[in-house]
Amino acid sequence: MRSDKQVKINRSCIECRRRKVRCDGQQPCSNCVWYVVADNCQYQPRRRRNCSSNKAGKQIAAGTAGQSAHDTILNTLFPGSSADELSKLSRAELLQLAQEEHSQSPGTAEHQRLGEASDQTSDTDDEHEWNERQENQDPAADDVNGLSLQLNLKSYLGISSVRAALRTIFRLNPSIRDYVRQRIATWDVSNSWCFAPGGVGVGLHQEPQLLSPTIDEETCIDAYFLHAHEMTPMLDEADFRATWKEGTRTDGPWIALLNMVLVMGSMSTGSGDDESHKFYYSRAKQYINIELFGAGCLESLQTLCILGGYYLHYVNTPNMAHAVMGAAFRIAIGLGLHRDTATLDTKIGAAKAGSRPQLRRQLWWCLVCLDTWSHMTLGRPSQGRWDPKTMNVSLSESSDSATLSLDHSQTFCKIATRVQDRFAHLEPISISELKAFDVEVQNWHRNLPPEFRYREMCPERLLTSYSFMSNRFFNLRLLLYRPVLLSYANRKVAYDTLLPEEQAAINSCQEIACNAIDNIASGFTEPNRLRVWNSVWYLYQATMVTLVSLIADPNHPNVSRWKASTEKSLQLFQIVAPWTKPADRSRDVLASIYEASQLPRNDISDIPFDFQIAELDQFGLNAFSGGWQWDAFNGFEEDYQQQHTNTAMW
Repeated sequence: MRSDKQVKINRSCIECRRRKVRCDGQQPCSNCVWYVVADNCQYQPRRRRNCSSNKAGKQIAAGTAGQSAHDTILNTLFPGSSADELSKLSRAELLQLAQEEHSQSPGTAEHQRLGEASDQTSDTDDEHEWNERQENQDPAADDVNGLSLQLNLKSYLGISSVRAALRTIFRLNPSIRDYVRQRIATWDVSNSWCFAPGGVGVGLHQEPQLLSPTIDEETCIDAYFLHAHEMTPMLDEADFRATWKEGTRTDGPWIALLNMVLVMGSMSTGSGDDESHKFYYSRAKQYINIELFGAGCLESLQTLCILGGYYLHYVNTPNMAHAVMGAAFRIAIGLGLHRDTATLDTKIGAAKAGSRPQLRRQLWWCLVCLDTWSHMTLGRPSQGRWDPKTMNVSLSESSDSATLSLDHSQTFCKIATRVQDRFAHLEPISISELKAFDVEVQNWHRNLPPEFRYREMCPERLLTSYSFMSNRFFNLRLLLYRPVLLSYANRKVAYDTLLPEEQAAINSCQEIACNAIDNIASGFTEPNRLRVWNSVWYLYQATMVTLVSLIADPNHPNVSRWKASTEKSLQLFQIVAPWTKPADRSRDVLASIYEASQLPRNDISDIPFDFQIAELDQFGLNAFSGGWQWDAFNGFEEDYQQQHTNTAMW
């Protein structure tokens, strides 16, 4: 009898099914043990199917699929109209209605088409997790730059991330994915710049022993105030130097700040293989602990600004940097830096107040700028970084070059913050909004003083500020238009069928990318490690656009220019490799994609088809469930399996 039969249970536990990971069927399974939820490791009994026969079930499934396809077609041609209403119309009336639906106003059309293809939500049943110091991880690659191409655990990244561009490339030409995957096996990370000689897994945060620095403290301090301070003047130079020379302060916040200044100074000078920054950071991190967050002083905040705004990005830990900057904002607001201190002079006297009110204003805007610059490409909301309704800090007029640079940067960051927040909205952005933002950015750049606009007019002390400022200008404009390019590429439609506004946006994106590569190339005549590190990241961003363009539209009249820009970029990565070792990995990734895009599919047909759909997660290709960038892989498994069955190359 039925009651005597053994009740079958699912092979995957409830927790593994919820996380959508493979379960080993043990009790408890290894995944539940790893996530410390062994008590929740339970297996549900299988529900008995009541289908009368397999044939009947297939007929029902086929009918449902057919009905779904019909509904999709109807919704595409006649949005908002039901099948019953349409059935009462004649053929002529149906044609007229379809024509009216697709001849709407340009503003509405561009918003709808871009919105359909670029839903920026990233809601998913999957959990976002990461471990930036996971054992055996390649330190040259992180969750944001995507250089490893095989990340198992990923943090939330939105529409402006590199991952979205990579998904598009692999969607357009799956053979490129296999070619790059084959190249990954040949990459050697044993000599990666962040690994200590002691062995794999001994990295930046785990050095057993470090040799003495090759760059002395005074040289580092000079380099810091020559390069980093000109961009973010968060310190009082005279007071800092005097305190350092006295050598009497031994409190934790000061020692942490001093060593983080030495870290940045060593990054600003020396060769690419110099590791003095590791030594100074090993000293600083002894005082960067939970107690530092309880020390409500400017020194603790300055330490976190340098750590989260610069250094953690330099060593490829952007999610840790994101968390540190969040804590820095809480400390800054606790110190009241978000409110102007103009009344302080009158309360305690201008002589007693000295330069401290101006330093507090500068420190606040350095924090805002560092957080904006660091997270422009993450696609995450700013979380109220700047709100004029609750914040009223303004910089005093000054002829000092560092203050002048910060003043122009804070104007840029206000625009970039609004762009970042708009891209994080659930409602898709329209092309008209993109254009309006672009006009603001270009007006900002047009109003800069000549020394910040033209390299030939920039004095040597401002070259680092100029380099960072110009790179960010091109990158923000690039991020504005890149969603339109990726939307076009993922839809796989003919370029001539696009609206004029879409064509103009795509052309702008491609032109900006080429100009950005040219601009970066012009700044490598006298390389500096801090400038090179910054330029490599933006060069990587721009080259992704030229690669997507080449793969999406190989017959376009501008193909020759895109190829020239891509090849120039690859040459630049090779030139700057001695100054920043991650440039090697960036070149590896881009060169692999470029080489594969130029090969006929038959030239790489010997790659075996052993790639499971679950492995797409390792490439960051199917992380989320909604939107144009995630929609790129809907139906991909079916298409790929069909190729496997029907084509000779498989």
